[in-house]
Amino acid sequence: MQNMTKFSCFSDLTPAQQQQVANLSSLKHFTSGQEIIGFGDETAHMYFVGEGQVKLYRADENGQDAVLRVVPKGDWFFELSAFFPLNAPAAAVTLRDTDIFMIPSDTMRDIMCHNEAFAQKILGHAAEHFHALTNKVMDMTLKTPLQRVSYFLLQEFIRNGGKSKEFTLPYKKSLIASELGMTAETFSRVLMRLKETGIEIERNKVTLPHAKALCGVCDPALMHRCPHFDPEQCPAQEACLSATCQKTGVS
Repeated sequence: MQNMTKFSCFSDLTPAQQQQVANLSSLKHFTSGQEIIGFGDETAHMYFVGEGQVKLYRADENGQDAVLRVVPKGDWFFELSAFFPLNAPAAAVTLRDTDIFMIPSDTMRDIMCHNEAFAQKILGHAAEHFHALTNKVMDMTLKTPLQRVSYFLLQEFIRNGGKSKEFTLPYKKSLIASELGMTAETFSRVLMRLKETGIEIERNKVTLPHAKALCGVCDPALMHRCPHFDPEQCPAQEACLSATCQKTGVS
C-alpha cells in the first residue's frame, strides 16, 4: 500500500480499508504505446497512474484520434466503474512507460459504502471530469482555435503556480492539438499568431511577456484558481463576466 499513498483519495481510509485495497489491487507495468484497455471493452477496475502518462481517446474509421483527456501520474480514470458496470467510454494507451494500479470496482464500491469521505473524493473527481468534458464541448463549439490554445496555455500557467513567466508544455504539441480538436497545421498557425502578441513557444518551453498576458481568455472556471485574482482589480474580471474575451491580443 506504500505506493498508493501518493493518491490523495486514500488518505481518509482506515488501516483496515487500506489493507483491503492493498490485498486486492494489482500493479502492472505498460511500455510506451501499449494499450491498457480498448474502447467498449468491459472494465471492472479503476485505474491509478503511479508513474507515466495515459491518453484516453476515440478513433474514427480513418484512424484519426480525438483525445478526450491525458491522465498524468498521481491521477486516475474510469472512476464511474466504481458506481455501476461500465464499458470503457474511450481507449486508454500509454504515452510513455507507465505503472498502473488496478483496483477492482467492487472493492472500491464496498469501501465507498463504509467511508463517506472517500466516496465524496471519488464522486468529486468524477464531477470534475464531467465538468471539464462539458467545458470542452462548449469550447469546440464557441471558441476559435486561437482562444482554445490560449485557454490551454492559461490553464498550464495557473497549474504551474501562476508566478513564473516560463513554463513547460505537459506533452507533445501534436497531442495538444488533437486534444483541442484541431489539426497540427492549425495549431502551428495559432502559435505563429501568439508569437505576434509576444508569447514565445520554442519546442516545449512557453515564455509569456508578462504574468497577465492571457487574462483576456480567462473565465469563472479559472478565475478563482489564479494567484493574481482580485475581486476588485482583476484584469480578467470584465472578460470573464461578459465572455467577450476582448481584453488582450490573444482574443
